[in-house]
Amino acid sequence: MAGSGTVIVVGAGPTGLALAAELALAGAQVRVLDRRAGLRADSRAICLHARSMEMLDLRGQAGAFTASGLPVPSFPLGLKGAAINFGRLDSDFPYLLDIPQSQIENLLLDRATSLGATLRWSCEVTGIEQDGHEVRVQLASGDTERADYLVGCDGLRSFVRQAAGLPFPGAPNPGSVLLADLHLDGLPMTDAYGDLSDRGMLLVFPFRDGSCRTVLYDYARAGVAASEPVTLDEVRTSLVRVTGQDFGPRDMTWSGRYRSESRQVPQYRAGGSCWPATRRTPTPRPGRRA
Repeated sequence: MAGSGTVIVVGAGPTGLALAAELALAGAQVRVLDRRAGLRADSRAICLHARSMEMLDLRGQAGAFTASGLPVPSFPLGLKGAAINFGRLDSDFPYLLDIPQSQIENLLLDRATSLGATLRWSCEVTGIEQDGHEVRVQLASGDTERADYLVGCDGLRSFVRQAAGLPFPGAPNPGSVLLADLHLDGLPMTDAYGDLSDRGMLLVFPFRDGSCRTVLYDYARAGVAASEPVTLDEVRTSLVRVTGQDFGPRDMTWSGRYRSESRQVPQYRAGGSCWPATRRTPTPRPGRRA
């Protein structure tokens, strides 16, 4: 694909934006479509691991992410001095980088657009057609976008994946996990923190502004539907139940629940030489393998 071809990427999350930058760097004409009205303000995912940092470093981008995040080399977990120590990694980035997804997306968008990729917000994909020449993407606005290739980076319930007829076998792991971005007066926001008991697990990841991401797996609340809102009182109650301590939670700015998914598509392409769109296959020349 290097040096030619048009590609539509559906989804302007970290995966879609990182891919858009790589494709643009290779010379493709890239358009990213996202149904959101603009960049997110909430944090959602909140860390980059060593391998991600190594990949960013290959493109000279690691420094920008490190400057925006908070490196965490280790954190305690449970009794008897148990800890997760990222310093044991054979890497130039032996830590977990605490950085909100909103900041990750901003940095990746700057990179992609500087390389020539374009992004259209408020573009909900409602239909996909493909043949041997192109892929056509219908939008809720009534517009049609055309390209040589289409890539779906639109998440767990990917419209692109479903439209391409690709199955997504697997199941969610049992139990919902509580997430909350807030302040904890009872913990210093200089290092990550963890605790593990027979009642659940707590992980705390600090941000540069003094707030933190709190991850609570409270066994007593594991059956709660992922759609149920999280309240500050619930966070406080679960903290006490899991750890025996209150930690003074306050000023919650974002919260949610999720059920970790264990799923995998059996293939990443549908219809030809790329996923999920095809492009015209050139006629083989004599003496050359197609």
